[in-house]
Amino acid sequence: MTASARTALTGVRVFDGDVISADGDTAGASSVDTGGAVLIPGLIDAHVHVDSRGTLEALAAWGVTTALDMACWPASLVDSLRNVPGLTDIRSAGLPAIGPHGPHAQFPNMPSAAIVLTVEHAKAFVAARVAEGSDYIKIVLEDPGNGGLSQGVADTVVAQVARRRHEGRRSCRGAGGLRHGSCTLART
Repeated sequence: MTASARTALTGVRVFDGDVISADGDTAGASSVDTGGAVLIPGLIDAHVHVDSRGTLEALAAWGVTTALDMACWPASLVDSLRNVPGLTDIRSAGLPAIGPHGPHAQFPNMPSAAIVLTVEHAKAFVAARVAEGSDYIKIVLEDPGNGGLSQGVADTVVAQVARRRHEGRRSCRGAGGLRHGSCTLART
């Protein structure tokens, strides 16, 4: 099929806001009868954990065209899953920033590079994710006294991302098992 070829979906209902419309102009196009199916825009899954091409195949089968991956490593795996024709497109955080003894640090095969202990390490962590091509930085906020990032480290990660906004970086924060008032977020 050439770039200028047209395909007409016949027998389809197109959902556009509150309007369901009938078939359009099919002149000069190859025709596919959809049997009355409904055509909707591609779906976005805003929280996935991609671990293989199979994850993207499953997402695509359910109509998900874009997925926001919250933790996938190594960077070479993320790179191999980007821009694959026919599969869900991903944006990825790469490794998340986690504390040393929280639940996320107990995940099997979690790289030690995800554990951020000091302010200096927080700066290096953000720089490493940017160098790897992460689309945003995920910060897992668990109780600081119970193994999560310290307030100073969390603030430093957020501040480092804010400094890189001109490069298109954003932060994404996940709060797991926080007690009220145990951690304060810096605004980015």
